[in-house]
Amino acid sequence: MGNDEGSVKSTETKQRVRERFLQARFFLGALLFHLAVFLIFATKVVFDAVQSRNHAFKPDTTLVLGAPGPRAPDVRPMTPPLTPGPIAPDARGAAPIETPKIPDVITSAMRDAPSGPAVALARDVGPLHGPGDGMASPSARELGKRTDEQWDAVRISRDKWFPGAKKQLGYGNAVADFTVYLGRPVRGGDALAFVRFAGDGAEIVGGSIPNLAEMLNRFSKGRIKARVQGHVLRLDSPEVLETRPPFIYLTGRSDFRLTDEEITNLRKYLLVGGCIWGDNALPGHRSRFDIAFRREMKRVIPDDDKPFERLPEDHPIYGNGGFRLKEMPAGLNFAQWPVEAIRLDGIEAIIYTANGYGAMWQVTFDDSLRQIDNAVMQRNEKEFWEYRKIFYRNLNEDSLLRSYRLGYNIVLHLLLRYEAKLRTLPET
Repeated sequence: MGNDEGSVKSTETKQRVRERFLQARFFLGALLFHLAVFLIFATKVVFDAVQSRNHAFKPDTTLVLGAPGPRAPDVRPMTPPLTPGPIAPDARGAAPIETPKIPDVITSAMRDAPSGPAVALARDVGPLHGPGDGMASPSARELGKRTDEQWDAVRISRDKWFPGAKKQLGYGNAVADFTVYLGRPVRGGDALAFVRFAGDGAEIVGGSIPNLAEMLNRFSKGRIKARVQGHVLRLDSPEVLETRPPFIYLTGRSDFRLTDEEITNLRKYLLVGGCIWGDNALPGHRSRFDIAFRREMKRVIPDDDKPFERLPEDHPIYGNGGFRLKEMPAGLNFAQWPVEAIRLDGIEAIIYTANGYGAMWQVTFDDSLRQIDNAVMQRNEKEFWEYRKIFYRNLNEDSLLRSYRLGYNIVLHLLLRYEAKLRTLPET
């Protein structure tokens, strides 16, 4: 009897030991798995930090003031400038950067501006549609073609951007002179995330949009005179149609919804030559701002035949008349989505960039265009720059300068995009 009880106890002890061993084995396996995942993540963070440190600025893009042909991505070397402009000073003795001569740029851009609605799509990818694309439009064509009166209004708007310009091809000594407006929807959004206000909390005194305007002036050697409106522009305000800026800049990371008054006002603004430039502050697609911007812009232009389309790689914003860009500049976290647009009469009325450029533009350059200007940065902007190797990948002098160059090219194109069409219309 005693032997039987001892045998039973021994069996039970062995069973408990076996169960504890199995539990320990699974625990040890889970521990090793999580340790391996942690090591992989830590290695990637260190590797990205080393790469970011090695991204020293190299002036490997030049200006082309003529009409470069289509180019294959990432393979063809840069084309030398056809008509070099004045040389920018180099504080460190590096190779100089060339800057565009605005009269020649205007002439070439007018001569080579696209004249039709055809758009070549990016490789193997069709037009991108956001939620609600086409759903707001019961018919195929809500806006149709501009009337003669509307084209006259477009010409008046263009003349506001180029005061004193000649009416014929070639502006001579004319310069662009306009105001940059930051738009803010009434309902939702966080369009003011990257601007600074004065002590009264009402006047814009710094941040991404003022930095972009300053870089436009510096890149063009003063031939483009861009100012930033000190107050935020209400999208339902009569000021939109009274001032008729070449574009209204919208940015943010959050959802928003336009009112009926804002939609009506913006639609009138687009028909007289304006443009809405949306810039997603959270890089990539399917974010809250990305979904909201696509949805709301299709309420402004509900036509089924006017979807968001990717601009082709030989589009003027990539170098025809401005800085020649070998590829789409990468934004935050290496986001590199192509620029998209909705067109009216074959001409861009809405431009959309999804790579977080506005967030990058919180910092700017000193006079050398090589070094970051720490003197003008405030506390939040300095923290943004200091954390670039931890939270904001691909934020360095090289990527920042390329993003500013793309911004310059976009603005230059928005100023000149109507010239080819206006030349075909009779003067009134």
